[in-house]
Amino acid sequence: MIGLAWLLRKRELRYLGLAYVPMIAIMIALKGKNYYPFDLYPYLAAAGGVVIERWTAGRPIAQSSVAVALMPLGSLTAPLVLPILPEPIEASYLHGFHKAIHVPNGSLENEHVKVAELPTDFTGMHGWPELAATVQRVYDSLPSEERREAAVFARNYSDAGAVEFYSDLPVISGHNNYYLWGPRGANGKGLHLSRMALWRKQELRLLLRGSRFQCPLDRFEP
Repeated sequence: MIGLAWLLRKRELRYLGLAYVPMIAIMIALKGKNYYPFDLYPYLAAAGGVVIERWTAGRPIAQSSVAVALMPLGSLTAPLVLPILPEPIEASYLHGFHKAIHVPNGSLENEHVKVAELPTDFTGMHGWPELAATVQRVYDSLPSEERREAAVFARNYSDAGAVEFYSDLPVISGHNNYYLWGPRGANGKGLHLSRMALWRKQELRLLLRGSRFQCPLDRFEP
């Protein structure tokens, strides 16, 4: 806030402050994920640092006091954004922290899902090698002629990226840039899903529309 106020007061730098205000207002109004405006925070922090440096110039005690004050503050908030604690302790810490500042336990949640003990930013760091290994086992169990035409259809870019990173399997998806990349040469004759229970026909049609796919959609959930 110090950096934002300073930027708004400086004519030559005011555009930086004005860039932040509507952006954060839009994020709040549209319930955007908290990391969407993260690119704006570094220059706000830098501006605040300039102000504090000027306030404490020539005053060693004040400078030391600022540093001392920031150390416990950083220690208290670091577990909110960094996976530095064992999971059971992390869950208890988050619950206690939110209770202490009187905010809902799901305030760090970025996805529209049921609030769990840990937010998806932390739970999303788990299980990717296992997911890719499971998909790889299914792929390897296919007849050789089917493997030549098989592709893995992932529900979102997280699943798709994990399978691509931890295996050499051909992966397609209808999510984000994967939709723009299209079927990537797959013909749809051997379409295998990374998480079958999560699929719906309309999600598949987003990618299959206008392509050469011959996938029987009645094999999937209505």
